[in-house]
Order: sequence, then C-alpha cells, then structure tokens
Amino acid sequence: MKFTKQTKQVVILYASTLSGVLLGVVASIINTRFLSPADYGDVRYVQNIINFIASLLLFGYFLSGSRLLAISSGESESRRIRGCMIVILGGALVVLIAGILICTGLQFAQGKDHIAHLFLLSVPVCAYPLFLNYVNTTAMGDNHIKRLAAARLLPNLSYIPIAYLLYSQSGATSSRMILLQWGLASLILCLIILSTRPRFKRLSPIFRTLNKENKSYGLQLYYGSLAMVATNYIAGITLSLFGTDNTTVGFFTLALTITTPLQMLPAIIGTAYFKQFATQPRIPHKVFQNTILLASATCILFILLIKPLVSFLYSEPYSIVSTPKFTVMSRLMRPMEMPRDVSNTTNSSGVRLFTTACVMYPR
Repeated sequence: MKFTKQTKQVVILYASTLSGVLLGVVASIINTRFLSPADYGDVRYVQNIINFIASLLLFGYFLSGSRLLAISSGESESRRIRGCMIVILGGALVVLIAGILICTGLQFAQGKDHIAHLFLLSVPVCAYPLFLNYVNTTAMGDNHIKRLAAARLLPNLSYIPIAYLLYSQSGATSSRMILLQWGLASLILCLIILSTRPRFKRLSPIFRTLNKENKSYGLQLYYGSLAMVATNYIAGITLSLFGTDNTTVGFFTLALTITTPLQMLPAIIGTAYFKQFATQPRIPHKVFQNTILLASATCILFILLIKPLVSFLYSEPYSIVSTPKFTVMSRLMRPMEMPRDVSNTTNSSGVRLFTTACVMYPR
C-alpha cells in the first residue's frame, strides 16, 4: 500500500479508533466490576432507548452536511454549513428530550419506577449521541482526522480514572454511572464542537442547499441506516421483554462492545477516504482488497482471543458473554457490510453505497 496522505490518515484513525475501543473495554470492565449484571443491564437498556430515538431524528441531514463540507469551496462556507447543522441538532435535541419524558411516563405506568428515574436523570446528558454524530460527520466531511481521533479517545480517557476513584470510594449506582459517563462525554464533545467555529449568519441559502442535497443523498442513507444502526438498539431493547430484569440486555450490549473491532475497520477506511470519494465515479479496487484482508485478519484474531480475554478481564457473572450465544448474536445484529464495486454510477451514488456500507455508526 502506497503511503499517501489517505494511507497516513487511515493509520492514524485506525490507531486512535483501536485505542478508543480498548479504552471502551477498560471502561466496561470498571462498570461491570462495580455494578451487578441487572444494574448494568438497566444502564444499557436506558442508553439503548435514547440512542435508538436519537438515531431516528436527523433524517440524513448530518450525512448530507458532511458531503457538502467535503465539496465546500472555502472555510467561510464550511463554517456556515456547520452552523446550519447545529441548528438542526438543537431541534433534534428538543425532540429527544420529549421522547425521553414520554419513556419516563410509560415506565411509571408499568410500575418500573427505578427505570423511570434513570430516564429522568438522563435528560441533562442525553445530548451525547447527537453530539457524537455531529462530530463524526463534520470531521469526516472536513477530513479532520485529529478531531475524530479526539472524539474517540478523550471521553473514555477522562472517564476511566475518575470513575475508578469515585466508585472505589463511594460505590457505583446505575444513575451515577449514566450521569458520569455520558456527562463527561457530552462536555468533551461540546468543546470539540465549539472548536469547529460554526457560523450562524446567512443560513437560509445553506439550509436550502442542504435540504436539496438531503433529498437526493442523505435521506436514502437515512433509510439504509434504519436497518443497520437502529437494529443494534432494538435488539438491546426487546431483550428486556424476555426476562424479569435487564440482565440479558447487559450481557448482549457487553458482547457488542467486545465485538466492536470486527466492524470498525471498514468504517475507518470509509471515513478517511470520504472526501476523496465524494468526487470520484467509482471506488478503487485496492480499497476493497485491503479492507477485506485487514478485516479478515481482525476476525481471525478475535476468534482466537475472545474466550481467554473475557475470562481474564471480566468477573465471573459476565463470563457468559464469550459464548457463541451472545457473540454470534451480537454480530448478526451488527453486520460488518463491505462496499460493492460500482462502475458507471454518478459520484453521489458511488459514495452513497460506500458510506452506507462503511460509515454508519453512532456508538
């Protein structure tokens, strides 16, 4: 592989994302050490529902904004695009809070007061998934890999020492964990958002352009993401219907955390090459070849290491997550799709297929 600018960005992003995944595993070790499976399941159940609602609210506008940033004519226009995206983020946040309050009422009506209280406590920090989506998509469009790396590393890097000291001294509860983990992440992402220097003047023409772009590009990606992204959260939500508590939800979402390396490589390559693909009619063959080889190596390594690693890192009540019952199910519900080589397509169609396969996330 030639060591081009894009190759260097892939290496940087891969290293930071891998480090972020490892930090996420360390954070999950701390969380599971200080919470019982049922309490940990409650945390992840509430977070899954909030993530699910957040994944429904943007209708592809952030992805469209990302492409507009990739083809922007200058920094002034880029800042106004970011400002327009923040306005959309603000509207989505209002709807998200309303959805959380509705969930709170439903939990009270079902007699699950402790879950209802967790939803209420989540309101001050519920912006986290929307903030993360904004940072990911704007950094992808700006081709600002360092901003993406910061978003992947800093939240858990700050959470791990603070959480360990606090939980060791005062103990952990589901509410404390939600407020601390998502609160720190929201604060850090907010600072990263401010560093993008969005501009809020003359947004009307930008919004018209964004709306036109969204009709032909972002909305199609949004429909595709419903099948791939939202499915992750639906599984974590519906599992609570088949038990007396949310223990199984905790096991399933922990298995998702552990299997994250199997799906991160295509997303990394798609992100690093996004700005380049925005002006190309087709995706280079070498991108497929290198992605398949590296992803296959990651999969083989995962199969060899999963069971001993889980036994070593997690306490006995959580050892079940290394069994095929959870690891296979988590991968089936979170597929690692590979892009298809498409020739004779328009630029937007080519990048749409690649982005649908490789860049869909929120964590």
